[in-house]
Amino acid sequence: MNIVFEGGGFPAFWYGLGYGMELLEHERPAFLAGYSAGALVATLLTCSNVDIDTVVQLYGSMPLGTRFGGMADFVTAVMEKALPPDAHVYASGYLGIILCEPDNNSKCKMVSRWDSRDELIRCLVASCYIPCFTGCTRLSDETYRCRDAVFSSDLSTFLENFNEVVRRSNAEHLGIARLCENLAVVSQDHVWRLLETGAKECRTNKAFKTHERRGLSDDCV
Repeated sequence: MNIVFEGGGFPAFWYGLGYGMELLEHERPAFLAGYSAGALVATLLTCSNVDIDTVVQLYGSMPLGTRFGGMADFVTAVMEKALPPDAHVYASGYLGIILCEPDNNSKCKMVSRWDSRDELIRCLVASCYIPCFTGCTRLSDETYRCRDAVFSSDLSTFLENFNEVVRRSNAEHLGIARLCENLAVVSQDHVWRLLETGAKECRTNKAFKTHERRGLSDDCV
């Protein structure tokens, strides 16, 4: 089973983290992937025993102006505190970070091996890179020369390679208004609601699939 977490800013991050933590209570997927906020989720689930209270506290410490030009610094700071020193060892071969590669007709590119934790974190910054929001001086990140996969020309097709795509049920196609909403700092009450919504929808989804498999088995008898 390989699973990909979609992006969608802070709401997608908290929803995906709730979904993923609930998922790991019941099964261990062979491969997790993600882009943008979903890449952060997949990395935390793959590389660390997530202490949700710590992650919420780190989020709460984010300056309100971070999302305008300083998101790269915030992602770096959070991941340096949340990931173990050997995170790249846990991640290599088991985690995929999806990027948009402007120099290749803006097609998706997936990276799944890193030589250091710093390299892994730089890859996460690239996956979250949105000009002006993540950095003000470049159209792509400095290391990978890539940007958020939401800009990819073949994202929908690329996601078909995965057994399951985790997305918020009320997520919409990205526009300027949606982008600003996704990057707005949400309250801690909203954070906990999104976490619970993700966990609840994971339980519902897994219960449905279990019922579906049992139904198929009954039909074959």
